[in-house]
Amino acid sequence: MAATLDQVSRSRVVLGIGAGSQPNEHAAYGITLPAARDRIDALGEACTVIRALLGQRRLPLLVGGGGRRILQVAARHAVWHAWAAFDDVHGRRPRS
Repeated sequence: MAATLDQVSRSRVVLGIGAGSQPNEHAAYGITLPAARDRIDALGEACTVIRALLGQRRLPLLVGGGGRRILQVAARHAVWHAWAAFDDVHGRRPRS
């Protein structure tokens, strides 16, 4: 759906995805909230799968979060976004 929307909007779509971190949302749906490590691993895998499914189409992915592991996922697959002031994240770099 995102790829189709991107086509009809003349490449103006950014697909935002995340690891999920809101316990209240998980509880509302009766879903167990996995450990952050497991959620971030799944996010990295999802980015790989989405890129493969999109093929040559370069639909931008937007990944949110503030930890080093999220930065690693964003560095490999996406644009990064965090709700933070520049001074809070300045100098943070993902470890290879």
